[in-house]
Amino acid sequence: MTVRYLEGQKEKLNYFIKNNQYENALTIAKDILVLDQSKSTSYQIVGKIYSLLSNHRQAIDNFIKAIELNPKCNLNYISISQSLSAIGENEKGISYLEKGIKIVGNDPLIFYNLGVMYQKDQNLEQAEVNFHKAIKLKPYFPDALNDLGNVYYKKMDYERSSYYIKRSINQNKNSSMAFHNLGNTQRSMGMYKEAIIFYKKALEINPEQIESMNALGLTYYDLFQNESGIECFKSILEVDKKNYYAKRNLAIGYVKAGYFKKAIKLFKETLEKLPNCFISNNNLIQLSSYEKNLDIKNLLNNLLTILSFEESNLEQSKTQIITLLGFGRSGSLFLHSLLDGHPQISTLPGYFFKGWFGENTWSIFQPNFQEINWRETLAEKICTYFEPQFNAHCKKNVIGKPNHHTEWFAKNLGFTQLGENRSEVLELDQQLFKSKFIDLSQAYDKIDSRICFELIHEAFDKAYRIQENSAHKDKTIFYHLHNPSYFERANYHYHYPESRSLFIIRNPIQMLESWLLADLTSLPSLLEENISFRDNYHFIKILNCSAKIAYTLEYFLNPLNSIYNVRGIKLEDLKRKPKSTLRRISEWMGIKDEQLLYQSTFMGKRFSRPSTNFNNIEGFDTRSIDVSLGRIFGKKDIEILETLFWPFMDMYGYTKMSKEQFLQNLKEIKSDLDKPFQFEEYIYKKLPEDKPEISKIHQFNELHRKLKNIWEILNENKTYPYLIKPILS
Repeated sequence: MTVRYLEGQKEKLNYFIKNNQYENALTIAKDILVLDQSKSTSYQIVGKIYSLLSNHRQAIDNFIKAIELNPKCNLNYISISQSLSAIGENEKGISYLEKGIKIVGNDPLIFYNLGVMYQKDQNLEQAEVNFHKAIKLKPYFPDALNDLGNVYYKKMDYERSSYYIKRSINQNKNSSMAFHNLGNTQRSMGMYKEAIIFYKKALEINPEQIESMNALGLTYYDLFQNESGIECFKSILEVDKKNYYAKRNLAIGYVKAGYFKKAIKLFKETLEKLPNCFISNNNLIQLSSYEKNLDIKNLLNNLLTILSFEESNLEQSKTQIITLLGFGRSGSLFLHSLLDGHPQISTLPGYFFKGWFGENTWSIFQPNFQEINWRETLAEKICTYFEPQFNAHCKKNVIGKPNHHTEWFAKNLGFTQLGENRSEVLELDQQLFKSKFIDLSQAYDKIDSRICFELIHEAFDKAYRIQENSAHKDKTIFYHLHNPSYFERANYHYHYPESRSLFIIRNPIQMLESWLLADLTSLPSLLEENISFRDNYHFIKILNCSAKIAYTLEYFLNPLNSIYNVRGIKLEDLKRKPKSTLRRISEWMGIKDEQLLYQSTFMGKRFSRPSTNFNNIEGFDTRSIDVSLGRIFGKKDIEILETLFWPFMDMYGYTKMSKEQFLQNLKEIKSDLDKPFQFEEYIYKKLPEDKPEISKIHQFNELHRKLKNIWEILNENKTYPYLIKPILS
């Protein structure tokens, strides 16, 4: 009777669990437990049902009893660790799994779950170790392979990430998440067309996988196919009108396409529902010049609130810090090389640490202060994620992707071609840096991202600079924040509100020609290798280079230029009048005008920057600023651009155009902004024969929409609201 009744109850239990009727299932499971108290399986089932009901404390109590009755069962350790993790007690969960290994033995499932727990804890090194152990014991383990791939993805080792995720797919071709993750690795390597294929495959398997549709839309943006990206987010919103992340991403597409009014409306709607969405908030700050009704003060205060939520205990730093900001292609590395090694300056050569103040950076590095060796772990992570800073042989990219996707970032900056014969590579002893960093961090029980940033600079000095310079007190940090995202710059200013920022600027028309030539030099070889325009990312990228015109004008629409101490210095003055210019820079920075300032070096080695236009420009060579205008732009193009840039060019003495002539030209160019530039027509004629009509080239249309919006601001105010003032004023 009891056996038959027990079997019946078990059938009911399976039915209720299968149909998600967990309350009914719990009643039956408790009944079974009364009849079957000697078996750990019953406690495990009750624990599982409690966990499904999110009553994790009760679940843990039952799993403990299950372990007491059957300490050799691997599932008991796995189950209790998952419940402990659900209530934020990861460390206890890990300790149970490690106990399980000691009692059960080398079990692949326990190792796998240890990997999962360490991954949640951001301990990627231990996660990697345990996933490898699981796979070694159980070669057919698609979940472990996929998760191992994700660990390498987080470590920015995209080649290995791709390798393991592909192995996972070979074992389970129906895993939509594995295809999605493979898409992520390809996107991170700049292989956008391949990423799109994998995201679409993920959606074939699981059409409701919103994250794949979201990633697909963002990848279309990466490909400058903004209209296709916009359609992806519209399709998400057709299914779920309350998906405000999709609404925000749709707004981003509208910004890229030049539909500013539409974008503002959607960002406002998103911010109402997601008040801590810094992306929406930052975009509205950026777009505030286009919309009078946007309350810039309120938006900036909201940004500070969002940032303070991230680090509520932040104390104001007493460290003097100056930031170097670039203006397109204007020689920022050259200016940096003059200051590198100055005894009163603490700086990291190049701009490898550009992404330190990014949205997700500190979450990667933030230590678990309960661990005894958190300092060692942190030092190791710094050298892993920013390895090219210490070893220019390393071809990895770094957090923030300062130059976007590049095959060899350190080489691109010139750090593999240092020295008199351009044959020396910057290679530093990482163990020495780690040792100095660990020693310095002993003064702190806890650190935040700002303290860590300052410790990195101090450790770098003590490890690699000459002793008399590294011992200098109250050094000024000189931070090269190259091409920052809006968040990176705003977050930096949040941490250092008293800092000063220096733009190195250049004649904007000459600068744009140099910048565009960097893309257009590849056009002849592309035409030889590609006979079709259709779906060709390389041609689309070439067409999108014209977006740099609007991007440069938008420097003068950034409110951060007016809130903080921001100044500009001319590259032309630095090259042609070095003594007087460097003297004034020194006075502004509060450092001595030393002879070292007149040497272009990094770490004592002569520096020359690779260039697509001139071979190895170095020192005070003026070839790049001596070239005449017209290498790309036609006569009419230059007239339009000089008018659009006039307030800035007049402030810095780059134009002889009078204000009267500017005002007259401003009216006349309005109609010209509806037509292609001469250089656009030139590029268009070169493209393969199957190209669409020029009026249907999205990249050209997007540029002209943006320029017309910018023209409206200029026409109304006769200037721009946030011009970068000269350092000499």
